[in-house]
This record gives sequence, C-alpha cells and structure tokens, in this order.
Amino acid sequence: MATVLVTAAGAPGCPRLIRALREAGHTVVGTDANPRSAGSRLCDRFAVVPRGDDPGFIPGMQAAAAELGADLVFPTSSSEIVAWSRARDDFGLPVLAGPAAGVEAASDKAETFRLADRAGVPHPRTIEVDDPDAFAAAVRELGYPDRRVVMKPTQAKGSRGFRILDPTADRRRWLLESRPGEAAPERLEDVLELLGQGSFPAYIVQEFLDGPEETVDAICLAGEMLLPMTRTREALRAGLAMDFTLLDRPQEEAHSARLAEVLAADYFLSVQFKGGKLMEINPRVSTIVYTPDINPPALAVGLALGTTDPEELRRLRPLVPIGRRAIRYFDQVEFA
Repeated sequence: MATVLVTAAGAPGCPRLIRALREAGHTVVGTDANPRSAGSRLCDRFAVVPRGDDPGFIPGMQAAAAELGADLVFPTSSSEIVAWSRARDDFGLPVLAGPAAGVEAASDKAETFRLADRAGVPHPRTIEVDDPDAFAAAVRELGYPDRRVVMKPTQAKGSRGFRILDPTADRRRWLLESRPGEAAPERLEDVLELLGQGSFPAYIVQEFLDGPEETVDAICLAGEMLLPMTRTREALRAGLAMDFTLLDRPQEEAHSARLAEVLAADYFLSVQFKGGKLMEINPRVSTIVYTPDINPPALAVGLALGTTDPEELRRLRPLVPIGRRAIRYFDQVEFA
C-alpha cells in the first residue's frame, strides 16, 4: 500500500475521497493553503503549502511531499491542476494529472468549445468577446432580450463570473428572497455598467441550454477513457451539487471519450452536459458516486503506481450500478 498525498485536502469532496483511499489500505497525507483546513484533521499527516497560483507552489509541494513521505500526489483542485500538469513529468513522484496541453485546453473555456467544435461534440453556440461593444452585440445576436443568454469568463472556476442574462431579472426580489450563494440573473445594461468600470475581462457568451445537467466522470489513460460513470447533478447549494444518481448515457460517454482522446487525458476527466450539449470540462477528480465494487480514487492510484492493469477498469464498465444514488452533506470535525 502507498502513502497518497491529497492536495487541497479541505475541498468539499475530499472527506469522502480520503475515506475511500483508506478503505483501499492507503495512508493519506494532505496539503492545503489554509492551515485550518478540515484536511489538517482528516489526514494522517498534513502540511501547509502556497496557493496553486503562487510561483512557490510546486517547490512548496516538493518540500511537503518529502516531509510527509508521499509515494504519489493526488491533486483535487481546479486552482492547482494547471500547475500540476506542467510539473508532473519532473516532480519525481507520480502525479494524477494529465499532460499540460490537454489540461490547459480544458481549463480555458473558450478553447474548450473550439476543441468541441473540432471534435464534433454538441455544444451551445459560443461567441468570444473582449470588449463591451462586442459583448453587447454577441448577447443580442444570440437572441437577447427574447431569449436568455449565458456569460462566462474564459478563465474562472466554481461559477465565478458566470451569469444568466435575463431582461426580466428583478434585483429587489433576489435581494429579498434568494439564498446567499445563488447566482442572480442580470440584465444586459446592468452587466455592461459593472464591466465598464475597469479593464474588460475575456468572456464567452453562449445560448442558454435547457434540460437536465449530467456529468461523465471518467478515469483515462493516454487518451483512452477506461471507466466512465455518468451521473445527474442536482440540488445545488452554494454552487455545489448535493444529489447524484448514476445514469446510462452511452451517447454522452461517446462524446466524452472523443474529448479524452483529443486531450490525451490521463487519470480523471469530468465532462458536464446540459440538455445533451457540452457545458464544461474539468481535467481533475470531481464528485464520485462510489459503489461496493468500484473505488475510483484507488483505481487511479493503482494505475499511476503500476499495480492496477488498465484492463481491470475496462472490465468494471458493465458493473456500474445504474440508479445508485449519492447525497452530499455537510459535516464537521472537532479538535483542541
């Protein structure tokens, strides 16, 4: 068994991931930029490191990996995954991250949809903009004010900067009735006023998609999607989905396999769809629905260490229990 270093160990999905690795017999150590991260109490050993966008992040991780006696690095955060993809080949330990070119493409929303277009994967009509006039023109070209339109910054995580443009948006109602953390719809004129107050960020503007949100979570190796598990994404709370059910979605899995091939993906790839069209790609581990027979974190660790044969993951595909459900909830730890 190995000592697995889980990064950003205080992230919402990490408590279950840490438990799954322990269930497979691994020792789990952790890092986080926050010294009071829950991971500091859940992991066997813990170290504080710089943030993922800090130039000192990888040197700090090298020191932490040596201090904690790690055999392998398991990144969990979008804010770190690009740095890991660039460093993985020279880090000195196996790192569960894909190659830099693919991770960077999947992390840039504009490039994601250019890639989907080349790969023939269904996606919403997307227009790239970099100034207020182009932004307003693109929004109207996609049907506003008769239709709702989506705006997303090309470089952002966790729904930051994401808004639905809706001419009927009522800021007073959202102030008085919405829960904190919900992304209120905005009117075009209000967004233009806000974005005009400084340098204009690079954005994509897209048609609004109707339909259910579904995600293909896959373990990949050298661009081959070995084991996909497709789930719903329901009951959003503070930007996080809290309720998931495993689905049979061969078409979405075929689209995801094509994207994995184009990205030369390794280890985890999470591909989100809405109404059958691509929403985004996350080149890292995401929420997992665990089953009695399938422990994805342990399988990925085995692939990286050479103790699990890829054929084992291929054989597991028919064993994915369609209809199995997972509910995420908040927990806490106490310490002196």
